Amino acid sequence: MKIIKTELRNKMTDGWLNDLMLCYIEREIFKGLDLQKIKKAFQKKKDRKMQFPRS
Repeated sequence: MKIIKTELRNKMTDGWLNDLMLCYIEREIFKGLDLQKIKKAFQKKKDRKMQFPRS
């Protein structure tokens, strides 16, 4: 992790950096995704706000 992290990326959380690394490693899979279909799928979803029960 220390090798990959740059000064700019030090401000990011490790979770975000892990997600970026996954996208880079699996870039061939991501190249095959249709971004317009993904965008339309998110646009069709309704806003759903709910409260989780407190323990």
